[in-house]
Amino acid sequence: TGVQTCALPIYLCEHETFSKWKMDIHQLSSHSTKEERQKQKYYCKDCDQVFFCRLYKDTHINGKKHKNVEKANKLIEEMNSIKS
Repeated sequence: TGVQTCALPIYLCEHETFSKWKMDIHQLSSHSTKEERQKQKYYCKDCDQVFFCRLYKDTHINGKKHKNVEKANKLIEEMNSIKS
């Protein structure tokens, strides 16, 4: 399929890849709004990340980085409830 080039002008983004799938991920992760990402089927609200299949999202959900974000969010919620 050839090289996929980011749709933004080159002075804004020079990202290139041979994979349409990787370009779609790049566009969503780098150039979309949070609202656009939230509309995706496999979206992690805690980490604000999009995945293109359930397997990748499940792997992410069970990973160390996601677990740490969950813990941090829980602590923030607890601190906010104490302040209220």
